[in-house]
Amino acid sequence: MRRARRADYRTIWTATFETVWNDTPAEERARLDRAAWEKHFRKKLEPYVEGGRTEAWVAEDPAGTFLGYLLVGPGGGFLTPETHAFVYDVWVSPERRREGIGVDLLRWAEAWARERGYRNIKLEVAESNVVGRSLYEKLGFRAERHYMGKALDGTEDGPRRAKDVQNVK
Repeated sequence: MRRARRADYRTIWTATFETVWNDTPAEERARLDRAAWEKHFRKKLEPYVEGGRTEAWVAEDPAGTFLGYLLVGPGGGFLTPETHAFVYDVWVSPERRREGIGVDLLRWAEAWARERGYRNIKLEVAESNVVGRSLYEKLGFRAERHYMGKALDGTEDGPRRAKDVQNVK
């Protein structure tokens, strides 16, 4: 593992865009322009990728081949005053998956967190990412909250207007 260098960020951004785009629900992606979405998302994510809110670490083989990366930093303070370490992103090159690199990255993140005195480490994973969820569970991560969404297209119980909802007691 080594700290990410300036030249690594092109790969990190490309992988992050692809991962998050693929994890976005299909009906939502259908309404989005990919280029506009990337511009919006990059602006939101820059403090976490290149702005000092996280540390970017790269896994490489002895020949210097980029195998994967990890964005890790502090999290917490919203639902509880206790902070925790948070894995903001973990990615392994597709041609090197299932070789234990993801396991190594996450175990490295755990050591990083322990060295800094954190008692917990957390991450977020898309419901559709079955392989990722399986890996995280194998490493001892457990579901703590369940993120849910609903399309408001009016197909379930008819369209509702805000003024109708305000009158419900």
